[in-house]
Amino acid sequence: MTARGTFLVILVAALAGCLLGFVLNGMTVVPPLAGYGLVAGTVVATLICSPRLGWFPVWFPPVAFFLVVVTLGQVTLVGSGFSVTRELAMVMATLTAQAPAQLAAVVAALVILAGRRLLRSRR
Repeated sequence: MTARGTFLVILVAALAGCLLGFVLNGMTVVPPLAGYGLVAGTVVATLICSPRLGWFPVWFPPVAFFLVVVTLGQVTLVGSGFSVTRELAMVMATLTAQAPAQLAAVVAALVILAGRRLLRSRR
């Protein structure tokens, strides 16, 4: 799988988790299911990505989650007027609240890629 495909698997999984969380819990904050989707998508994408990508899949999860927050996070601001300060506060609060999921996704990608390299070097 290409780098774009790997990134899209991670992004779509996080988006799906976020949308499912909105349906189940309401739209007041970006739900924790978005983080679970991020981790699951990262594991799947890292397992099926091309070894030629090297360490690229390690930095894809935080970028993908930032895009999820910037796009679907707008739903949490419905009914309030636009303000750059409010927007930045929402993005920072959400990224901070979901930091454990982002860290777990990065560590999962690191472990999978390191294991893959170790197995390949022993052949």
